[in-house]
Amino acid sequence: MRGAGAELAEQFGVGTCVTVANGTEAIQLALEALGVGAGDEVVTSPLTAAFTARGGAGGAIPVFADLDPATLNVSPAAVERALTPRTKAVLPVHL
Repeated sequence: MRGAGAELAEQFGVGTCVTVANGTEAIQLALEALGVGAGDEVVTSPLTAAFTARGGAGGAIPVFADLDPATLNVSPAAVERALTPRTKAVLPVHL
């Protein structure tokens, strides 16, 4: 019996696919794959779920970018201002 990851990999024409049970695991694995860890900064929205606000996994530090009041999405200008040499990822949020 083949798993969902193998089926998706075949469908998308890629060598490997990983399936997860929920969005929290997806965020954690994506950040780990990028090498995000303790002391790294992850820029995200302050209007988000708790796990996103934790900066993902491994002790990363969440850095909140201001929202655009018209859309309630993070402002691209605010994201740019939030970037530092310790920024390892930007984690957009769609609720």
